[in-house]
Amino acid sequence: VRAIRSIDPEMPVVFENQQWAIPNTLTNFRPLPFRDVIYSIHFYYPYEVAFQGLNGSPTGIEYPGKINGEMWDRTRLEKELLPVIDLQKKHDVRIFIGEFSCIRWAPEGTGRRLLADMISIFEERKWAWTYHAFREWSGWSVEHSRNPAEQERALCPTDREQLLREAFSQNRK
Repeated sequence: VRAIRSIDPEMPVVFENQQWAIPNTLTNFRPLPFRDVIYSIHFYYPYEVAFQGLNGSPTGIEYPGKINGEMWDRTRLEKELLPVIDLQKKHDVRIFIGEFSCIRWAPEGTGRRLLADMISIFEERKWAWTYHAFREWSGWSVEHSRNPAEQERALCPTDREQLLREAFSQNRK
């Protein structure tokens, strides 16, 4: 931060904690002793939904629903975000969700429901966010159908793409 501020004293700095920037790395975290630091996390919860079908993991896992005997819904997502919520409340810092996503071949409607709950939490708390990842890999794509065999973008917007476009339309210049 000192090196950045020596060149540009007004530039906000985005900081991600260790261990893939997951929320619990901010449990009992003390903010850096600098102004204009934005704290960023990655949010891929529940993993069993977001990453299903990767590296031989099971598929067909729906959200909301019971996963490994535990209920996953908007309330559970908020529980996973408690370290971030607490950091913001206690220290009045800015939060940026640098990555969040859901694999495109999740069961019908699952990706949209999960992303909608995530976005609603982020927006409610006035957190900045960005979807991972735009045109990086078709597995995360909101522009591709749920069929993993299809490698071309869908002709019509998917329910996930429509959701993101609706959220983006709320932005004001």
